[in-house]
Amino acid sequence: MRHFFLHIFLSLLILTLIKGCKKKGITPNLNIQIAAGANHTMIVKSGILYGFGGNYSGQLGNGTNTNNLVPTKLMNGISKVFVGSHTTFVIKDDASLWGFGNNHEGQLGDDTQNDAFIPIKILTDARSVSTFNHTLVVKNDNTLWATGENYYGQFGNNTRQNSTHFIKLMDNVSKAVAVSNASLILKTDHTLWIAGNTSQLLFDKTGSDIRTTPVFILKDVKDVAAQNGYVLMLTNSNELWVLGVNKFNSPP
Repeated sequence: MRHFFLHIFLSLLILTLIKGCKKKGITPNLNIQIAAGANHTMIVKSGILYGFGGNYSGQLGNGTNTNNLVPTKLMNGISKVFVGSHTTFVIKDDASLWGFGNNHEGQLGDDTQNDAFIPIKILTDARSVSTFNHTLVVKNDNTLWATGENYYGQFGNNTRQNSTHFIKLMDNVSKAVAVSNASLILKTDHTLWIAGNTSQLLFDKTGSDIRTTPVFILKDVKDVAAQNGYVLMLTNSNELWVLGVNKFNSPP
C-alpha cells in the first residue's frame, strides 16, 4: 500500500510540475524516470542517476549505508532504473545490468548473499527488471532470467530451489513482474501467466496454491502491473482488468 500511494504522489507531483511549466510558457524536460522503493527513491535525468532516502542496505550505491536527505548524483550513462524494497538495478546505455543494495535472498544474482554498497555488473543485453525477494530480468532477445528466492516456485521452472545467480527460464517473454512469492509473465503472444504462490491472485480451491510451473491467466494482454495481492492487466483493446484482493480498495 505504501508503495502504491508513493507512486501516485510522485506521478501527481510530476504532472503538477509539467502543468506549471506550460502555464509559464516553458517546455518541460520530460527525459526523467523516477522509481521508488520502500524508503529510497532513484531518479534518472538525461542519463544521470540520482538517489536519496534510506540506504541501510546500500541501495543508493554510493559505497556507504548512510541515508541521503537530498538527491545525490551517483552514476552516468544510465538508460533505466528499477527498484525493489531495498534493492536497486540500473541498465546502462550499453544494455549492461548493474545492481546494489539488499541481497539477503541472492536477488542481485552475483553468486553471494551479501549486500552490495557499490554497483556490481551482473548481466548484459538487459531490457527490463522487476525485483522483490527474487529478481526477474527480460533480455533484448525476449528471454526471461531469474535469481533469488524460489521457495514458492516463483521461477516457474518446476523446482523450489533458490539461486544466487541468474538462471534462464524461458523464451518469448515481453515483460515480467515480481511480487511477493509470485511472478507474472507476459509472453510475446500477449498471453499472461503466473508462477509461485497464487493464493491471493487466483483463489485456487482445487488444491495447492503453489504453482512451480506457469499457470495461464488471460489472453490478448499488452501490459501488466502488480502489487502484492492484486494485478492490473491492460488488453490490446484498451480494457483494464483487475485480479486479486480488494481488501483496501487498492486498485484505482
